[in-house]
Parts: sequence; C-alpha cells; structure tokens
Amino acid sequence: MEDLFKKTDEDSNKKLEESIAKFSTAFKALSPAAKVAFQNQITAQMRKMDDRTKKLYETLIKSAQDGFDTKKTIGEMEKTDRQTKGGI
Repeated sequence: MEDLFKKTDEDSNKKLEESIAKFSTAFKALSPAAKVAFQNQITAQMRKMDDRTKKLYETLIKSAQDGFDTKKTIGEMEKTDRQTKGGI
C-alpha cells in the first residue's frame, strides 16, 4: 500500500513539473503585447480565487517572467504555499 502512495505522489510531481515547464515555455513565447493581455485576463480571473490560489498563480507568473527553471519555480511555489498557510 505504501508503494501505491509513493507512486501516486511521484506521478503527481511529474505532472506538476510537466505543467510548469509547458506554462513557462508558452509564456516565454508570447509577445510583450500578448503577455500584457494574458496578465489582464488572469488578473480578472484571480479576483474570484481564494488568497492561497491567487498567490500561487502570482508566483508561477513571476517565476516565468524571471526565467526560473521548473525546479526553482516549484521551490518558489512551495515557499509561497508555506507562507500562505502559516502566515510567515
């Protein structure tokens, strides 16, 4: 049973890494005008999100803007998650 949980956790992490890599690649490919349009759209959507989710999206976008690799982006998102949970 423990192996099943470990495999599920590894699969989730792999999917997260793949999703972040795809997002970063797509974000980098956007023209400056398209980046502004995207940020305007996501900002409108973020108004409907809870604070934790909003901060995670902000971190994801900031990491893409700063050119962070996938591992660094995940680290930043984990840090944001800890801060929003614990108020640090």
